[in-house]
Amino acid sequence: MIKRSNLHSSPADKMVTRSSPKIEKQSSEIMRVIRNREQAELLFINELSRAKGEVLIASSSLSYLRRLDSLGLLDSLEHAKSRGVEVMILRPEPKPNIEQDANSDQLLLNLKKYSQVRSVSGQIKGSILLTDNSRVLSISEEGIDALTIYSDNKSIVNNFRSFFETLWIQKDIFNDIIRSKDDLLRSNEQLSQRDEMQKEFINIAAHELRTPVQPLLVIAELIRNDLEGSDEVKIGRKRAEILIRNIKRLERLTTDILEVSRIESKSLVLSLEKLDLSKIAEEAIRDIRVLISTEHVQIYYVPSKLPVPISADASKITQVITNLLRNAIKFTSKGRIELDVNIKNNEALATITDSGPGIDPLIMPRLFTKFGSMGQHGGTGLGLYISKAIVDAHGGKIWAEKKKSGKGATFSFTLPLVES
Repeated sequence: MIKRSNLHSSPADKMVTRSSPKIEKQSSEIMRVIRNREQAELLFINELSRAKGEVLIASSSLSYLRRLDSLGLLDSLEHAKSRGVEVMILRPEPKPNIEQDANSDQLLLNLKKYSQVRSVSGQIKGSILLTDNSRVLSISEEGIDALTIYSDNKSIVNNFRSFFETLWIQKDIFNDIIRSKDDLLRSNEQLSQRDEMQKEFINIAAHELRTPVQPLLVIAELIRNDLEGSDEVKIGRKRAEILIRNIKRLERLTTDILEVSRIESKSLVLSLEKLDLSKIAEEAIRDIRVLISTEHVQIYYVPSKLPVPISADASKITQVITNLLRNAIKFTSKGRIELDVNIKNNEALATITDSGPGIDPLIMPRLFTKFGSMGQHGGTGLGLYISKAIVDAHGGKIWAEKKKSGKGATFSFTLPLVES
């Protein structure tokens, strides 16, 4: 056992070799070759004890570090840490299916108290110590009289440091490669999904356009036939209603597509004014009643007893309520739809509840995304996406919930209140 007082001797005091050490001088720089491993290991501990700023250690195994600990490795690391020295230790990754002994496990825990420890793939030949980026000690562990090099030659020190840094970051590089690969796979999958969704959107949009266009063409041809031999013709109430209904359908579809374009290009503009949300909801209910058959679906409106003052774009908030009501009507072939507007938690709250089949769990995560609900009972799947963008732009929140009974769904949104 080496006495503690010996650990603070200078490297030169301990430089006793079985033959005269070979010294290669380059001006003030030196390189010494030591063939006595015990003396080299003592120098290892001495160098660690006099480090001032940084220590880099690479070792072939925990068992060799345990050997160095018999010379005072952990004590020196503890003292180094108390002086503010940063210590980093590299060791090989444990071999799979081989258990470490309890002493090695305890040593590793102790090493981590005073240093950063990282395992690396592959083998590390011997042990390397770099102190303060100015001195290097490389100990070969092959045989009792193995070769040791001790040098403060800048070129040699820098070469060993580069080697150490390469090993230190190899796991980070590997992890970055894995993460990049995973990111690329996810991006590719997202692009594939986006491509499929856009193709499906084109098909559905074409169908949505064809649906109102066909009756318009039929009415136009009938009017043309009626005009034969006459410059004037009465189209009748029924034909007029068909024209108006399908023209409005076309207008809604083109409006949605243009609205999405504004949202995507971040050119959505709000014309803010002080409004009462309960009155906007009442007007939206009145306008949408013409779309439903009163004997199959009933809409109930529960207005707030007090005004619900908000600063908002009236047409945009009307669009949100209309979109949510249309969505409820689409999923409620027969039953009840209820719109409730009030103040809750110092926010304006609007809630639309239907008695339809509820929300498909597969659709729920992407309900408010572009084309998220596309194809569900018809439609382009843009209404909820547009509604969310409008509510977000007003500083509010929008969400959906499946009713606990399993039937029906509830869509809600909040908006900031303003002083009345």
